[in-house]
Amino acid sequence: MGRKHKDYAYLIGQTVGDRMILDVISKEESANSRRLRKFAVCQCKCGRIDEVQLNGLLKGRYKRCKVCAYSHISATKK
Repeated sequence: MGRKHKDYAYLIGQTVGDRMILDVISKEESANSRRLRKFAVCQCKCGRIDEVQLNGLLKGRYKRCKVCAYSHISATKK
């Protein structure tokens, strides 16, 4: 029996924090591993596009891209 694969198409277009999910892809965890992880291709409100682990995004860990997160931290320290 094979493992059931979830369909994450319903997430495309949804917003989590400052990021909009453009696509959900599977990638190998590392070069030596065959374990696949799900990644979300996201666009931040600043326009930057990057990939983050889907699990972390849905748990609220990656609400902003690194540039926006850094500028948010810098702005609150002033």
